[in-house]
Amino acid sequence: MRKSNFRRFSLGLIATVLLSAAASFVLFAVRDPAGVTGLGAMHVPPGFKVELAAGPELSSYPMMGTFDDRGRLFIAESSGNTLNDAQMKQHPDYKIRLLEDRDGDGVFDHSQVFADHLTLPAGAVWYRNSLYVAAPPDLLRFQDSDGDGVADRREVVVTGWTMSSNAASLHGPFFGPDGWLYLTDGRHGFDIQTKDGRGYKGLASRIWRVRPTALAWSGSRVAVSTTQWNWSSRRRARRSAR
Repeated sequence: MRKSNFRRFSLGLIATVLLSAAASFVLFAVRDPAGVTGLGAMHVPPGFKVELAAGPELSSYPMMGTFDDRGRLFIAESSGNTLNDAQMKQHPDYKIRLLEDRDGDGVFDHSQVFADHLTLPAGAVWYRNSLYVAAPPDLLRFQDSDGDGVADRREVVVTGWTMSSNAASLHGPFFGPDGWLYLTDGRHGFDIQTKDGRGYKGLASRIWRVRPTALAWSGSRVAVSTTQWNWSSRRRARRSAR
């Protein structure tokens, strides 16, 4: 990908994240004056409607989700516990939950744990019979080889992002228009050694990408983008220019 195209995509990705966050804030911040809650409190433009696809009996604390090629929904699920960094590292209690619509009526009716013992799974994507999940400090790959709905293979594709229990950490992955998997990480730093011997170390927030064609159980290739944020360096530069 050319640098100019990548820069446009990076800015578009940032804008999408910010707009999504703003939309979520509006959705949950608006209160119906009549005191109506749930689906009845949601207002959408004419021609649209909101329907319940899965109730709380199927997932208690859903955060993010992705579909596979069979229409199954994989949900990154919180435990609901408030943990500090040390507690989360010692007892990771987040999970990936698998929802299925087994009777084909458009509403999910079956739920089971696909993978557990995770730290802050903030995103997932299905690719070639595997689920890729960002759970700091790792980008993980899960596979259900016997088809029972529970992952029986788990591999660390890349590791080295600093885990932060306040969620200012690793998010993704998401597919970009260039066919790479993209991730973002917060301001807590990274120290990464890839399986092919390359290293990345720093403190600034960054956008990362992984080449899916190289993803295999024997190894992977990770490439860091040029987009980064380092507000302390910018402040120092401004002060020195005065």
